[in-house]
Amino acid sequence: MVEELLRSYFLLLFSAKLTPAKKIAIARDAKEFLTHKIESMGPDFKGTVSCEKMELIIAVASLYEHGVGHHDALDKLLASPKWSPYLEEVTKIREEECNESELIHFESQLVLEKQYLDTQDSLRMMRNVIERVDQRAYGSIDEMQGDVEEVAGKLYMDVVRSKARADELDEASVIDSSDPESLKERMYSFYDGTNYVSSGYSNIDDLLGGGFEKTRLYIFAGRPGSGKSTFLLNFMCEMSEIIKNNPDYSDKYILYVTLENFAMETNQRILCRMLDLDSKECYRLLKNRDASFGDTMTKTFMELRDRGVIVFYQQSKTFGTNDLIRKIEHFNTSLGKKPLCVLVDYLDIMKLPTYHTELRHQLGDITTGLKNIASQYMIPVITASQLNKASYDSKPGLSSIKESSEKIDGADAIALIYRTDNADNPEEALETKGYNVEITFEKSRASGRGSLKFAMDLSKFRINEVSREEIIEHEKSNANGKNLSAPSPDTGFMSPAASNAYAQGFSDDINDAPFDTDLDI
Repeated sequence: MVEELLRSYFLLLFSAKLTPAKKIAIARDAKEFLTHKIESMGPDFKGTVSCEKMELIIAVASLYEHGVGHHDALDKLLASPKWSPYLEEVTKIREEECNESELIHFESQLVLEKQYLDTQDSLRMMRNVIERVDQRAYGSIDEMQGDVEEVAGKLYMDVVRSKARADELDEASVIDSSDPESLKERMYSFYDGTNYVSSGYSNIDDLLGGGFEKTRLYIFAGRPGSGKSTFLLNFMCEMSEIIKNNPDYSDKYILYVTLENFAMETNQRILCRMLDLDSKECYRLLKNRDASFGDTMTKTFMELRDRGVIVFYQQSKTFGTNDLIRKIEHFNTSLGKKPLCVLVDYLDIMKLPTYHTELRHQLGDITTGLKNIASQYMIPVITASQLNKASYDSKPGLSSIKESSEKIDGADAIALIYRTDNADNPEEALETKGYNVEITFEKSRASGRGSLKFAMDLSKFRINEVSREEIIEHEKSNANGKNLSAPSPDTGFMSPAASNAYAQGFSDDINDAPFDTDLDI
């Protein structure tokens, strides 16, 4: 078995037919898989020939992971005393030639081997549970159910990861051109706009090619107080307009899961956003049980119901991706409808899978689970994530995201939120620039990347887009001693953008202007 692993991984890494990016992914996969394999074999496995060959694969994979897998580096590695006994075997593999179909076969076999290992681990966990049941060793029903759910969750995620990997191989390698007419119609359908759900913001829709794409996972990342929850809430309100105004979407609903703010807090924020009402005034009206406001509140919640909005609260760290699937299935059955979009506030405080001990792997599995939900239900899933504390005082980059590597790999698009205002005086940026929030899409698999500007009023939990033309006009007015961004009596802050996105010419292309390291949400 070890010899087949060695040959399969090395044929893939040594092949000139694979791109550097593909080799980096395979190298990371090899390191994670074989490190786990060695650990699972126990202390007696250390020092054996099989263990050394696995360690050799890890050593070679490390070169490719860091982009230094060239001939000189390999020769230097294999010349070391530890690996020289395997030089002849590796040299033979380096000299082999493989066609594309053979490479696909080797990669598929590695996916299958990983599935075997993961399933064995899960079955060992299940056997331990069965033994405890037979011995009546559980102290409570909750304890027993918790262990069963943990094993079931791990088995499910093992299958999800392997299936996603296999599907990725199939999609990347196979183009079905046997029926050109059918393929043409599928291409038209994919790009006709119906594959997207509008965000409600024309600048975001233009940059993303039409809005949030179905089957995609979007992560909005920022530090505390930057507006993560507020952006998700505004997306929910804007997208509910689609259901309200389009009869074709009458069988859809929007699920908003909040794990951070209590249900009543979220409802108050929705009221402020929908009624354009200051949060302090809203609190006063609620506290005094104002009768007129009560009627308005009832009408607002009835309208949200008609718009298909479902707000669900669950305590943080108690709600995982499997729980989310159960909730979706419950609403699908009870309402007789399907989700248009799911928003989760937020990824980092979902229930952590305990079958992993490292936080990055736990968050990675949550990310994979959310991505699978997007694919399974053919919807966009939108969530948020925190930044590392070290990045709070500067502009964010992808490396600023908390436990970032597996989140970045799993997400289809990542937007970094940066507040340009002073938290103690948020109106200052509006007065000087015309905007106080900047979002940069730094990763986007199927659309453009760039920076977009917004005006955010946290007192009303409202966010408006700001177009290029508005900012130019604002700069001109400042130069003339005028202030166009003074809060208006109607909105409390600068008037909404005129639905004119500035993705072209005004967006900061990441390739041309690298984003630094910081964020605020």
